[in-house]
Amino acid sequence: GFGILLTEGVTDFISEGQESEEGLLEDYYGDLFITMYSLFLSMTGGINWGEIAMPLLQVGNFYFVMVIAFICFTTFSVLNIVTGVFVDGA
Repeated sequence: GFGILLTEGVTDFISEGQESEEGLLEDYYGDLFITMYSLFLSMTGGINWGEIAMPLLQVGNFYFVMVIAFICFTTFSVLNIVTGVFVDGA
């Protein structure tokens, strides 16, 4: 869901003839696979999530907030699973 939303927003922005600063939008959100890889890296600490979120401010605040929502959702989900494993094992 998040990957599709972000990829669609960026590709629409680029197809309207808008140029991104330093090509970061294409680097992080060029297609669905690249978007999913960028989100995976931000979730696992391979890249700072702020680095992939800041270029989205060119596209719109909504997309920036969606990256923050993704990070919050995945962080709390992983914490909940880890807590569940420890509680179940106790």
